[in-house]
Amino acid sequence: LKESIKANMDRNFNQGACGFYICGSTGEGPVITTKMRKEIAETVVEHNNGRGLIVNHIGAAATMDAFDLARHAKECGCDAVSSVVPNFYFKHTDDEIIDFYKKIADVSELPVVAYVQNLLTTDAVNLMRRLIEVDGVIGCKFTLTDFYSMRRIKELNGGDINVINGPDEMIICGLSMGADAGIGSTYNLM
Repeated sequence: LKESIKANMDRNFNQGACGFYICGSTGEGPVITTKMRKEIAETVVEHNNGRGLIVNHIGAAATMDAFDLARHAKECGCDAVSSVVPNFYFKHTDDEIIDFYKKIADVSELPVVAYVQNLLTTDAVNLMRRLIEVDGVIGCKFTLTDFYSMRRIKELNGGDINVINGPDEMIICGLSMGADAGIGSTYNLM
C-alpha cells in the first residue's frame, strides 16, 4: 500500500498537482480502520516532504474516531483537516454542525475544511456564514450543484474563504463561480 501511495503522489506531482486530499469517501477513508487511516496519513506526509498541501479527511461515523484522527493529523504533520458531519445518515441542526466543527478545530489545532452537501441543511450559505466565524474553519468542500450558492459562499468573509469544488464532472462550473480548487477521483484519470 505504501509504495502505491508514493507512486501515485509522484505521478500527480509530476503532472502539476499542488497537494492531496486524503482518506475521503472516494479513497474509502470512512470505511477503513482508524489504524490504517493513520498509516496512510503518515505515509503521505512523509513522502510529501513539503512538496504540497496535505488535507486529511478525518470524518468518521463515530465522533470519537473523528477526534482521534484529527489529533493524529496534527501530530503527523498534515496541513489541514476536513470532515463530513458524524454519521451522515442523520440530519443535524445547524447548531450541532457548528459545534462539531468547533470541536474538530479545537482538537486538531489545524485549519478545517467543512462540507457543504445535501445532507447538511437547506440553506448552505447561511450555514457557511456561521461556520466561517468559527476559529480555524477556513472554507468548505462544496458538493452541491447549486453554483449560485457556491458563488455566494465564495463572497463571504470579504472573499477570504477557501471553496473547493466537489462534483468531479462539474469542475469547470465550480471554477467559473470562484472555486479555489477541485477534489475529485476522476482527476487522476484525466
